[in-house]
Amino acid sequence: MEKLKKEHLQFIDNYLDNSDIVYADIRMEMTDHVASEIENRMDADNESSFYDVFKVYMVENKADLLSDNKKYINSVVSRNSKLIFKELVCFKTLIVFLLLVFLSNNYLVGSIIISPKYLFAIPVFSVSIIGVVYFIGSKIFNLSRFSGVERLGFMYYILFQFLHMISIVTQPRIESLNSLFVTVLFALCITLIYVFVKVTIKVISLYYDINLLHN
Repeated sequence: MEKLKKEHLQFIDNYLDNSDIVYADIRMEMTDHVASEIENRMDADNESSFYDVFKVYMVENKADLLSDNKKYINSVVSRNSKLIFKELVCFKTLIVFLLLVFLSNNYLVGSIIISPKYLFAIPVFSVSIIGVVYFIGSKIFNLSRFSGVERLGFMYYILFQFLHMISIVTQPRIESLNSLFVTVLFALCITLIYVFVKVTIKVISLYYDINLLHN
């Protein structure tokens, strides 16, 4: 996009933001698409300015662009899901998982501080804290919201609520289960949170890195 300057990209982003595209990652996808289309039109008509081309393009395509944001949401979710899978199968994540199994099996289960039947409340509480921090950042400090992060966060929250419900139902039996089995499940929950936080940081960093390149 050699013909489009940083202020042009920012103009597109601001326009989409004012058009109620509230998620930063969706705006980024749309901005790339709109910028590419405008550049193609400017290549075909060297006499027209960016603002003239942008105005005509939006008159023709704004309704479709805003109504078809499901395509962009699916693109973001697909990319984030690939990041989640990549982090899950990497060597560092395996080390984190094994370390958590060791620590929880040797220091948490059976301790006087944490009973195994309350162990699975920790992941649920952790996810809730992350959700509160995200909410405060977006609502009070007006930090950018990310559709992919919120959707993955909701998926994680449902998963941990499900695990928490199972732990409540099976509380009478958890104490009698093999401690390694309990701690492996616990370590898996915490590892999933670790991966989610790591991917969230990557997604947000990528957005701001791209903005820095544009600036």
